[in-house]
Amino acid sequence: MSIIDTENQYRQFHKKFRNEDCIFLPILSDTKAHPQENSISLIYVSFLKDNDEYILPFNHSESANLPIEFYWNLSDCNNRKFTYDKKLLLHLGKFKNVCDVNFLHYMAVNEPLDIFEIDTNAHRFFNLRYYNKNDINTIIPILKQLEYCRKLSIVLQDTIKKYEQYLNFSYNNDVLENLQYIESNGLQTLNDMHHNQIQPTYLLHQIYLHMVFYYHLFYLVLQTNITPHNGIAGSNPGNIIKPTCR
Repeated sequence: MSIIDTENQYRQFHKKFRNEDCIFLPILSDTKAHPQENSISLIYVSFLKDNDEYILPFNHSESANLPIEFYWNLSDCNNRKFTYDKKLLLHLGKFKNVCDVNFLHYMAVNEPLDIFEIDTNAHRFFNLRYYNKNDINTIIPILKQLEYCRKLSIVLQDTIKKYEQYLNFSYNNDVLENLQYIESNGLQTLNDMHHNQIQPTYLLHQIYLHMVFYYHLFYLVLQTNITPHNGIAGSNPGNIIKPTCR
């Protein structure tokens, strides 16, 4: 495993990255905020050809952080990038040739890919001890972030090997990119709207400058065959839920 925190290291990494398929996992700074109002803490990359692993920090207390422009540069590469949540990734940059492995699993067996048991002792400790702190992922040790990402990467690689015949980039792009576009626009709220007027059982909400951003689960959208909507004032928010933002 290599931590890329200098420009020379990044240039060498970029040469490899643009030519090889990989597991690509973004770690957000804040586990509670919607990706539209979040920032990237680090990314984990595991190349499928040789299993080489890399951590690229952009906002973390333990390392020298790379300029955010280096992150944007990765979005132009045409290599295949397999991630757990394509929609989350698209909020952080318009990446090309991205496969959502959760979506792949759903298309194969009609169930979302369950990763909620994947955890580390450090993540449990920090999330329990500092549950009110913003940007918690910026202080969880990088090696513990690596441990989490390795566990998730194994699950994703096993899913790809098992269900690759169900891979359909056209459908993957049409469904998820349209949902991400809907989410990115948010919903304008009334000036006197309070948090208790929104049903927290069904959705993650962030009110900022009278805008609310929601997170739509694609498999509930597909099951109900409805257009995503806001879940305010009694409308049915069945396809809106809190994301996993590790």
